[in-house]
Amino acid sequence: MDLECRIRVLALGLTCAGAVACTEWAPASDSLPEVNETMLQGATGDTLGADWSCLDSEPEPATAPTPSAASVIYSLALVDLATTAPVTDATVRACGLTDITCAAPASNVITPDDQGWISVPLASNFRGYLEITSPRMVPLIVPLPDGPLRTMRDYPMVLISPESYIALVTALQIQADPTSGGVAARAFDCQGNTAAGVTFSSNTSGVAWYFENGLPNRTRQQTDKDGLGGFAGTSPGVALLGASLLDGTPVSSRSVFIRGGWITAAYLRPAAAPDF
Repeated sequence: MDLECRIRVLALGLTCAGAVACTEWAPASDSLPEVNETMLQGATGDTLGADWSCLDSEPEPATAPTPSAASVIYSLALVDLATTAPVTDATVRACGLTDITCAAPASNVITPDDQGWISVPLASNFRGYLEITSPRMVPLIVPLPDGPLRTMRDYPMVLISPESYIALVTALQIQADPTSGGVAARAFDCQGNTAAGVTFSSNTSGVAWYFENGLPNRTRQQTDKDGLGGFAGTSPGVALLGASLLDGTPVSSRSVFIRGGWITAAYLRPAAAPDF
């Protein structure tokens, strides 16, 4: 795989052949598909004209957690950046939203199957994140969706080796610092398509970058059709991420936390968007 292809794979599941779809929330009885070449096809195509019609709508009211919340299985595929092969040596824990050190995990340690799929049993109103580690990869924090958990189609999580991550940071002309973290963000429109013309913001430190024709660029000011960007060299702590249109119209925001030496993955979707 050439360098351009490898870098395109970095941020939240984009591959050279497109996006790999996976079941994000599924009943416990669902079977998990094999991560194969059929899945390595574009899930959304070229989204040159994003749909922002839902930005004028009120978001659904938040649902208060209840002790009787139904159980769900969170299923997600893990993929290797360098080879797009399933990552099978990872360990995964679910952690509560405010448990930023995961001192009291909300799940047992989960390991992938031989196709890289993880299946984490949780309450449908669980709020928190996944902590994904592998002896060969940079560890990853994956914030879970806000609100009631539901069945939806999404992209897999891609793990990157320390060597590849240093190469990426170097390509962005940033000094590699093991005490800082990184953010990989992806913007979606009201139809669940990756969105061009979105700018990301953060209230903490870090150098912003966006994809341009499949390669990261720190001088670009907005997402291209892949909706990908993020921040490198970010100080550890809580960060408020935002996504806006070029005219300043807010699209989405969410709080995430950054750990030194880790990457935090963030999906930024309109709050009033229908389920997708």
